Amino acid sequence: MIHFEGRAEKAGFFVDLLYLDLSDEETTSPGPPLPGGTTVDAALTTGIYEAGGFYRLPGAGRALDLLFGARLLDFEQGFDIALPSPSTVTTTIEQSDSLLDGFVGVRYGHSMGKRWDFVVRADAGAGDTELTWNAVGTVGVRFGETDRYNLRFGWREMEAEIEAESDRGIDLETDLALSGPIIGFVIKL
Repeated sequence: MIHFEGRAEKAGFFVDLLYLDLSDEETTSPGPPLPGGTTVDAALTTGIYEAGGFYRLPGAGRALDLLFGARLLDFEQGFDIALPSPSTVTTTIEQSDSLLDGFVGVRYGHSMGKRWDFVVRADAGAGDTELTWNAVGTVGVRFGETDRYNLRFGWREMEAEIEAESDRGIDLETDLALSGPIIGFVIKL
């Protein structure tokens, strides 16, 4: 995960890159529609790439930014389904796509004391996906002689509703949900 941002006066731009490679294996218990002992291997590789701009609204002691931009979701998912003995039937379903959305949102930041601050961001977008939303909240501490460095801790939530066709002509609806802690190190140039 990499985030780069530049600002001059009240306007700026940002680029955000996130790459994930996930997999899991599950063996089913008895019950329809698949017989017990069926094994499903699932794999998901995704890249989420954002490029956008922001405009900072005036205000003392705080930062309120209006965000706008484009988000590219580049993903590939696959499922290997193996039925138990005696059938030993195995099938593979794969889907890959690159989906482009426009998004709008807001970001708010405020200082807490001499060295601490917090920033929250929320945005929503659509286009090639049905709907994508993103929320991030972080707390940071500045250090260095000129507060050039900042260590950030927080949480990110993101969901995307994707409808696409697999390599076998099967319509697949995927709800991609990402959530978890984030840690970052900021250097002001």
